[in-house]
Formats: sequence, C-alpha cells, structure tokens
Amino acid sequence: MNKFLIFQIQIILTLFKINLLQKIKFKYLESNIPHLISEYYNVILPNYNFIDTIDYIKEIFSQYAFIDILKYHQNKNFNKTDIMKKLEDYKKEINNQTKFYDFYRNIIKIIGTAHDQHIDISFTGIDGAQKLNELKDVFIMLPIKIEIDENKKTKIVPNTVIEYYQFENYFPSYEKIKNNSEKIVDKINGKDPFDFIRDFGKEFLTFKNKNAKFTYTKILLPIFRLKYIPMSPEEFNNFTITYKEGNEEITVNYVAFLIETNNNVSNENKIETTVKNIKFYREISKKKLKEEDEIKWNYSNIEGSLKCKVDHNKEANIYYQNSFYIEDNNINDLIKILKSCYDLFQENDYPIFVIEDTNGGGYLFYSEIFTRIVQNIYNQKNYFSIMITNSTKKLNENEFVGFNNELGYYYDNYEQYLKYNKINETFLGEINIERTIQRELDVLNTEDIKRLIINYSKKLRKPTDIVVFTDGFSFSATSLFIKSLQNFGGAIIVGYNGDPESEAIDFDASQSPTFIQGQDFLKNINNYDKLVKNGFTVGQISYGPSYKNSYNYNIKSIPQEFEEFPVDERMKFYNSFEETLDIYNKFVQKGLDIVDKYITNCNKYNKNLKLLNETCNVNAYTYGGFVCDDKGNWSSECQPFYCDAGYYFDNYTKSCLLDPINITYENIINLTIYQINEIILNDQIDYFKDKKNLYKYLFIIISLILIIIIVILVIKIYKLKKKRDKQIKNLSLIYTESIKI
Repeated sequence: MNKFLIFQIQIILTLFKINLLQKIKFKYLESNIPHLISEYYNVILPNYNFIDTIDYIKEIFSQYAFIDILKYHQNKNFNKTDIMKKLEDYKKEINNQTKFYDFYRNIIKIIGTAHDQHIDISFTGIDGAQKLNELKDVFIMLPIKIEIDENKKTKIVPNTVIEYYQFENYFPSYEKIKNNSEKIVDKINGKDPFDFIRDFGKEFLTFKNKNAKFTYTKILLPIFRLKYIPMSPEEFNNFTITYKEGNEEITVNYVAFLIETNNNVSNENKIETTVKNIKFYREISKKKLKEEDEIKWNYSNIEGSLKCKVDHNKEANIYYQNSFYIEDNNINDLIKILKSCYDLFQENDYPIFVIEDTNGGGYLFYSEIFTRIVQNIYNQKNYFSIMITNSTKKLNENEFVGFNNELGYYYDNYEQYLKYNKINETFLGEINIERTIQRELDVLNTEDIKRLIINYSKKLRKPTDIVVFTDGFSFSATSLFIKSLQNFGGAIIVGYNGDPESEAIDFDASQSPTFIQGQDFLKNINNYDKLVKNGFTVGQISYGPSYKNSYNYNIKSIPQEFEEFPVDERMKFYNSFEETLDIYNKFVQKGLDIVDKYITNCNKYNKNLKLLNETCNVNAYTYGGFVCDDKGNWSSECQPFYCDAGYYFDNYTKSCLLDPINITYENIINLTIYQINEIILNDQIDYFKDKKNLYKYLFIIISLILIIIIVILVIKIYKLKKKRDKQIKNLSLIYTESIKI
C-alpha cells in the first residue's frame, strides 16, 4: 500500500544510467511503416480463441478500481463508459476472418475509454506467431521534437536520439530539420501545430486532462513503442511540416527499429520503464553548456531526480524534482539529501520554489515525506478506498489484519477490518461495488524513514511563500503531492508547458492520485496465466483511489481521479524544464513575482489558500488566515487553516480534531493499541464527522479511568482503615492485658 507504482512514458529507451548505454542495441527494421503494419494486419491465427481472451480480460478488470464508477461519471474531458459491456458487445464482431492486430487495436481502444494512464495492457507474444511477435519489440522514431516559444510560436528541432545512435542515414530529411530549426512552423500535416498535437493526444493518449495530453504528446512523438500505440497503416502516412517563411515544406518519415531481445528492455512493462525512459532521454538531450551557464546545485541525489539550491542573489530556495521513484539501494542517499535540503532551507527566510518536471510518480512514502518537508505545517492525512471482492480479500487481510507498523492499525480478522472500514453510503449515487475507506498514516514511522529526523517546529513557511511549478503531466505520486497541497491550501500552484491556449482555470495541476496493483496481485486472478498464453499481459491497474482531505464519507464522495484542481497561476513557458541557467532564472523570477503578487492579491477561485494572520487564530491549537474574496484580493474574513501537532484539520467541519493515531503512538492512559483502536474505530465515519463526539468519547474514556482510579483508591483506603482499626484493637487488648497483669 505504500507505493504509487510508476506509469509508463512510452518513449524509447528503458535504460536509466548513462554507463549502461552500451548494453542497449537497436536494429533497423523498416522505413515503410504502412507496409510493416499491413504485414502485422495480415497475420491470421486460425486456432486463436478471441472470445476466451475477452473473458480473461474481463476477469482482470473486475478488480479495476473504477469499473463501476465510470458507468455513471463524466466531465468535460471524457464521457461515461461501460468497459465490461463494450468488451461483451465486441464479441459479436468476432468471426473467422478476425485478425489479431485488428483485435488487439480494438481491445486497446476499449480499455482506453477509461482515460486511465495507469492501466498497462499490452502484447507479449504468442507461440509460433513469429512475424507478429516483432510487435512487442518495435520502436517507432521520428527525427523531430516540437518546441513552442513564449510567443506561442512552434518550432521543429532535431530529435537528438537520432544523432546519439547515428541513425541519420535512415532519415533523409534530418539535415533539413537541423537547418530549419529556428523557423516558425505554419502547419503539421496540414493542421495548425496546436491542433495537430491536440488531435494526436485525443486519439492515442488516455490522460483525462487536455494539458497533460498536450505535454505528453510532445514528449512521445520523437519515439514510442508500437505495442502501446498500435496505429493503423493509414495513421502512419508521412509527416509533413510546412514553414511560414517561403511556405517551404519538409516531409519527414517514420522509421521502425527493433530492440534486441537479449535486452531486459524487451519484457519490461510500464512499471519498470517509466522514470528510466524520461531520465535517459533527458541525459542524451542535454545541451552542452559552458560552465558559467550551468546551474550550481547545493545537493543532488545519486539518481539526479531531486536537487536543491539556495540562491542568495535572488533570495530564493529551489527544489528541482523529476521523479518520486527511487531504487531500493539508493534510499539512504535520498534520506540524506532530503534532510540536507530541509536543513539548508531552514537557515534562511527565503520563499521555496518547487519545479516538478515530467514527473511520472513513484513511491507514496516519498511523496508524503516530501509534502511535509516542503510545507512543514501540513498535517493532513490521505484517504483511499479499496473494493471489497474475493480477489482483494487476501490482499487486504495481508495488509491490514494484525499490527502493521506503517499503518498503525490492528484487526483480529478480516471481518473486523470490514466492520470498522466499510463505507455504508454509495459513491455517486448508483455504484454497486462495496468499498472500504483507508487512512494512510504517518509514513515517518516506517523503519527506513525513521532516520530522517526533521524538526517541524523550526521556521514556519507561509503557504504564500511556497510556489510549486507543474507541467500538468505530474502523475500518480506526484499528483498526490500536489493535490495534498491544494486540498490543504499549503502552496501557490503554477502551471507551465501544456496547451499554450489554456488559461489557469483550465489547467488541471496533476493527474491520477491513485495507487495501483501490479502483477504480484493480478497474477493470482483466475485465468491470468491463460491470458498471457494468449498474448496479452496486464502489468498494472488502478486499485486505490484517493479522496479530498475530509473525515466525512457519508456524503457522495468523488475520487480525486475524476476531479480537476486548477492551478492558481499560468506561466508563459510551454516546454519542459531544462537545466540551463537561462531557464532556471525564468522560473525563479516568476516565483518571486508571484510571491510579491500574493502579498495583496490571490486566486479568487481558490478558497483553500489563506493569508496567515494571528487575528484569525481560533484557540491555542487552531490557526487561521484570511480568505481570498471574489475579486482576487485578500478579504478580512477569517477561516481556520491548520493545527498543532497531535491534531488534524478536517476540511469538512473546518476544525482541528484530536488525532487518534497520536493517542495510540503516545500510549496515553496506558491502553493497548488494540484497545484504543477498538474505541476509536467502532463508528469511525461518524466519529470523524463530529468533533463533539470526539470530545464525548474522550470524556467517557477519561471518566471511566478516573472512576476506576477512585474505586481503587476507595478500596485501598477502606482496606487501610480496616487494617488500622484491627491494629488499634489489638494494641488495646495488649494494653488491657498488661494492666491486668
């Protein structure tokens, strides 16, 4: 439960470290891509059972987190969908003329209607289908990369991967692309460049938000894996670029390459390849800089995914981050860097800027720690729901029954777990699969992270002194980091990259704050092995949706997966962040300008962000601030905002509730972990809903203890008195006898 396994960027290479490059080899396959795809189309598998394959896929997706929710929910970016019905209806189109490639494309399209980039379903090969089996190892390359300047003008620049592998001879137009890289592009395939990018994203990508699709399309186009985007022959027609200057036109060809099957890359899935792809692509795409043009970071982890710097000239603290994934053997290094950056920033009062760039996610524990390091007054917990099915029963038993040091829960058995965590009300009105709600507890209690000792009582960073930059692509664990800050009102969120014609209100800050289950879970579902034998694998599916920070779940809650969280500000920068001093300075200056702006102004659509002010404090442990008015200025209206340690702010009641988990860990009144949870979790939802009930239960507990203590004292006093009376009586008898003598 403690990871958001990473989603796939279907770029090119699955290497991660530059010193492993020599182990990857590509072999030229074909320049006539329509002909190649036609060959795959024409493969007939006379003994293949398409109906069985559909049934196996349905069994897997019966465990998919949104399989029921998608039937009832939609928004402006996607429509309702019933995946099970679509799969069942597709059976009617199957006949003895059905060809596998066409079947595969249709399955990918049906699953794609979920608009969930977490889903990893792909082709893995079929015994005896030699030509078709190439499909799993084919990469498609274009010699171009799309860039958009600050004036919203499009340029086509060379794809540096081509030169890196010395593939120029396969692309006759490569030199022309280089020579025209400063010219403004008028059309791509006869369309406005922005419309071309939008249409490609709409057709082939499964993000829910248009800005994420726009950002990802630009990342994807230079090189992608065919099995994830199985295009038709017609869709692989040549790529035509028309320039405004002189109406010059260049035709660019796609080229297919095979990755050698002795590489581990051949069998990697989305989980294994995401961050490695981005990291490697960044490394080989870096421009050679003069030393004076390089950014001098104070600290960087081994993998280069987290860097930090204090800029004393500009009076700013900067984090740069491109992943929440971390190799297991590098966790000590990560902890060291996190602590070093935190301590470094504590030495000054400068604002903090976080630059998230094409961050495909990673581990949940890392995301939660980073949230608290960036915003040290953040004191909320994230909530996730889990479906109650036969397949999830075993997983939930292993996760929650018995004491779990990370989660802090203790249940004797699965039935007790369900009793305390099952949601009685349905989501969205018509959902028919029962769920439990789980609170993700303080991950700083895990063994690996205990060494990260952070003094949260140090310098307070006001939310208006923290700026987080996101390209809209920020995914999975990254989304949880950003949405946690948005829910809490812990920072100003700024969008860059994405669709240049989108405004802040259209720019969803991040995507898919949902944790997943991979093959270790899925392979235990009935007939998974038969599905693999039939050429398909499901590497991961969404499993645990997250929800807004509220203790009330008797309302019709919508998973954050389906809610948009617009950014506060929009930056006029429409490419990925590159580690050059020029681009770095643009981001830092934009951050400083925004911090200055938010001294008096604010985002009128964001009522979570507050301007902290002592006059708004409610009591000794509840702190408040001014709310933004409907004109974009700070009002004089106060609202509670955050709490002291030991309390958690409930967005539903707008109040600080005593945290029962802290009661457990501090072992108050010497009750066992089980006894405390037994009291607290008996009616968990209603308990969290009403602060009065909290005080009521605490009063009852303390009263009972006091009564027990008083009874014990009374008994002891009575026994002592009785003993003393007996002693006095004995002494009296002795005295009487002595007189007689």
